[in-house]
Amino acid sequence: MQPFDRMNRISKPQNPINLFQSLSYALPIIPMTMLIVPIAIIQGIYAKYYGLALTTLATIMMISRLFDAFTDPIIGYYSDRYRAKHGTRKPYVVVGSLLMLVSGYYLYAPPGNVTVIYAGFWFCALFTSYTVFEIPHQTWPADIANDSVDKTRLFSYRIFANYCGVTLFYCIPLLPFFDSNEITPQTLKVSFIVVAILTLPCLFQAIRIVPSGKPCLAIDNLGHSSPWGLLRSASKEIVTNKPFLLFMLAFVCSSFAIWMWYGLIFIYVDAYLDMGDQFAEMFLIAVFAGILVTPLWYKLALKLGKKNTWMVAITLVIASFICTGILEPGRTSFAQLLGVKIIQTCGFVCMYAVTPAMLSEIIDYSQWRSSTEKNAIYFSVKVFSEKTSMAAGAALGLAIAGWHGFDVGAIEHTKESIVALKVSIVWIPTLLGIISLIFVGLSPIDERRHRIIRRQLDIRLARAQVKT
Repeated sequence: MQPFDRMNRISKPQNPINLFQSLSYALPIIPMTMLIVPIAIIQGIYAKYYGLALTTLATIMMISRLFDAFTDPIIGYYSDRYRAKHGTRKPYVVVGSLLMLVSGYYLYAPPGNVTVIYAGFWFCALFTSYTVFEIPHQTWPADIANDSVDKTRLFSYRIFANYCGVTLFYCIPLLPFFDSNEITPQTLKVSFIVVAILTLPCLFQAIRIVPSGKPCLAIDNLGHSSPWGLLRSASKEIVTNKPFLLFMLAFVCSSFAIWMWYGLIFIYVDAYLDMGDQFAEMFLIAVFAGILVTPLWYKLALKLGKKNTWMVAITLVIASFICTGILEPGRTSFAQLLGVKIIQTCGFVCMYAVTPAMLSEIIDYSQWRSSTEKNAIYFSVKVFSEKTSMAAGAALGLAIAGWHGFDVGAIEHTKESIVALKVSIVWIPTLLGIISLIFVGLSPIDERRHRIIRRQLDIRLARAQVKT
C-alpha cells in the first residue's frame, strides 16, 4: 500500500493560482493591447492621413498574414522546446513585448511620409513580435492551471486586462489638450508613450510573481530536428482530433466575422455615418461595459459551461452585426451607436475569455491520447488563425468596399458603394456567425469529460514521478 499512498500524495494537484498571481499574469496584456488595438483602425488612419488606398491596405494586411504562416509554428515549436529544457516560457514573453514596442513605434509614429513598403514592413514586424509574445503568454495558463476553473479564471483576468488596455487607448483622444476627440496620428503617438511607460513594470511583475508551471509529462519535439518536422507530426494528430477541428472551425468563422466588422467600423462611423468625433467616446463607454460584464461571463461559464456560454456570446455578436446595418447617416443618435457597440463588446469579451480555456481542455485531451505535450503548438495554431482572421477579415471587407468605389474622403457615396459596405460589415459576418454557432454546438468536450481526462493525466504524472 505504501507506493499507492505515495502516488496519491504526488498526484494531488499543485497549489491553485491565487488572486495576486492571476492579476500579475494578466498585467503585460494591458500595454500590449494598447499596441495591438489600433490595428483595427490603422487602415482608416493610413487612408485618411497618409493617402494609401483601401485596396493597397488590404493587400498589405494579407501579405503580413502570409508571413505569419511561417512564424507562428516556429514560435510554437521553440516555445515548447525551451519549456521542455528550462521549465519556463518567460523569456519569450519578455522578448516579444520589447519587439512589439519597437515595431509599434514605427507603425504608429512614422517619422515621415508613409510608403507602401514602409507600411508593409512594419505591419509584418508588429505581427511577428505579437506572435513571439502572444503564443507563450496565451499558453502559460495551460502550464500552471490545475483544472477547468483555474483555466477559466486566468483567461478571464486576461480578457479583463485586455479591456483595461483598450480603455486606456480610447481615453487618450478625449484628453483636453487635443483639438478634437477624433483618433489621429498624434493620439497614436501619445498612446505609444503610455505603452512605453507601462511595459517594463508590468513585465517585471509577471515574471517575478507568476510560476513557470507544473512539470512536463512528455514533450516529443526534442526528437525533431526542425519546427517543420514537429509540425508535420502534430498535424497528423490535429487532423484526427475531432474536438480541436470543431473548435477551430467555430473559432475561425466567428473571428473572421468579428474582424470584418472591426476592420470597417471606424470607416463606417467616420466616413459613412459622419460621426467620427464620437468614435473614441463610444468605444470607451462600451469598453467599460465590457470590463463590468467580464466577471458575469466567468460566473455564467461556471454555471452553464463554456460551450453554452460561447454560444450565447456569438448570438450577441450576430445581433450587433444586424443592428449595425440599421444605422443610417443623419438618423443615428449617439445612444443607438453606443448600444450596438455595447452589445458587440459584451459578446466579444466572452468569446476571448472562454475560447482559450476551452482550447486548454482540448490540449489535455490531446495529451491524454498521445502522452505528449504540445501546448504551444496548439496555441500557435489558434493565434495564427486569430491573426489571419483579423487581417483576412479586415482585408476582405476593405477590398469589397474599395472595389465598389467606396471613398473615405467623399462627401457623398454611391448606392453601389454603400451596399458593398453593408454586405461587408453586416451580412457576410452574420452568415459566418451562424455557421460558427453550429460548430460550437457540435463540440463534444464539456466540464465533466475534462475532469475525467485531467484525473487520468494527474495519475500518469504521479506514476512518472514515482518511477524517478
